[in-house]
Amino acid sequence: MRALRATALPADAPLARLAARAGQAVGLGAVQTLVSPKLGVVCLPLGSSPAAIVVGEPLLAESTAVGAFLVLR
Repeated sequence: MRALRATALPADAPLARLAARAGQAVGLGAVQTLVSPKLGVVCLPLGSSPAAIVVGEPLLAESTAVGAFLVLR
């Protein structure tokens, strides 16, 4: 995580809200969403306990549909 310089995405960010709702819908509970300036337009799983993902900072500038697709896949 240090190499990625990942930080927590604010809970009110659209992708963070989407990840949280998706996690709750499938019974995972809260999903921690991190953002990294070192990654491109990607969404990667980090762990399952607690559930966590990291998204590339450029993904935040993409359309909501692209972000939703990557988070939900």
